[in-house]
Amino acid sequence: MNIIFRKSTKAGKEPTGALYVRVKNEDILYKFPIGFTIRQKEWEKYKKLDYKAGTMMVSIGISYCCFANIMLRLKTYFENDFDPETASVAIQGIKSEEINGIPMAPIGEIKGKRGGVLLERYLDDYIEELASGKKKKKGRTVKVSDGYLANMRTLRSNILKFENALQTSITLEDVNMDFQREFVNWCVKTKKKNNTISVLLSNIRTVMKYALENKVTDNDAFKNSEFVTMSEDVDHIFLNPDQINQMYTFDLWRDQKVAARGFTKRKLKKLELAKDIFVIGCLTGQRVSDYSRISSEMIVKINGIYFIDITQNKTGKEILIPLDERVRALLNKYKGKLPVMRYDTILKDIRVIAELMGWTAKTRINTGKGDKGEGRRFCDMIGTHTARRSFATNAYAAGVPLSSIMAITGHSTEGMLRRYLKLQKVDKAILAARDFEGVIKMRQPRP
Repeated sequence: MNIIFRKSTKAGKEPTGALYVRVKNEDILYKFPIGFTIRQKEWEKYKKLDYKAGTMMVSIGISYCCFANIMLRLKTYFENDFDPETASVAIQGIKSEEINGIPMAPIGEIKGKRGGVLLERYLDDYIEELASGKKKKKGRTVKVSDGYLANMRTLRSNILKFENALQTSITLEDVNMDFQREFVNWCVKTKKKNNTISVLLSNIRTVMKYALENKVTDNDAFKNSEFVTMSEDVDHIFLNPDQINQMYTFDLWRDQKVAARGFTKRKLKKLELAKDIFVIGCLTGQRVSDYSRISSEMIVKINGIYFIDITQNKTGKEILIPLDERVRALLNKYKGKLPVMRYDTILKDIRVIAELMGWTAKTRINTGKGDKGEGRRFCDMIGTHTARRSFATNAYAAGVPLSSIMAITGHSTEGMLRRYLKLQKVDKAILAARDFEGVIKMRQPRP
């Protein structure tokens, strides 16, 4: 039995890697993910015993002592009580007991209801095929996006937590409407939003469909029309043109509110980078995976007009975006290439900037997550996708035809694009009146 560290190949990140248990049993070599992604330096310190027991491992938020206890218990389990059918659940149980103090069930009690291939084991294989490129996008010859991979890893994590809570393991044969009801109840108890539950169930359906098509199971209970719960049409916010320009011109280095917070120069540089990347997103209408990598090398001139020529990561579509001079100025600021920044860091930092700008008014959007019916603050509602939504909404409000907006955002249908148009009631009424001009008689305003 060995615990191995697989180094990430992702560019622009401090060297990190995922941990796996590799064990041979009856001439079969098994590999189980532990569910920890840690820095290479942390792994080397642990291996050399060059650490203090109480020191925190920043990457996973536990002490070296706790981490060492988990590794020791995993070694004991795999050398004495190893069972390939229950190993993944046992790993999560050991972690949960050491980190949270939640006792794990006796291994013998952790079993599937009707035998067969474990869902979490099949998810491991499915994710591995996606990551390696063996399984491509449906009907395409390109790998799936990092976002899709992240969603599947999130699903696997939740399945393991669900199994640990119920002290059972789920097989492909167990995925029916009884499982669906139990899973939904667990999601509600763990305070997941309706849309999150809907996405998790939809991803389970995708995996089950793949298993059925590949004859790994003959269970098709997931086809029930009620398997995936209804999602909610959440009224997301957007930035209007004035707000975008306010953010573009906001000077973090001279603002008194910023100075009062006592940020270090390094933190201010990070905040400024997040702000600039986000503004580029608002002015180009792309997803964060695309707008965060726009560079001067993508600028082309066609018939005297400058465009950004970019191929979208998610769809593989080549898009030509009219170049806003503010985008050119921001790219020049970074000598033509934006520094790499994690998407979750952009999200956190852009909300800090919005708060510093005073965008703290309460919205009327009640998420049911700690806002006591008052609605969340505007700055807390901003996400990396707000940039794309803002571009589409502002373009439509300015009278740009849907077909022209779609040519830039890359949406396949008008229906998909309309979901992004987050206009206020008055804005919608004015636009509707403009659309109906010539269809119904309206009294024109006096000059």
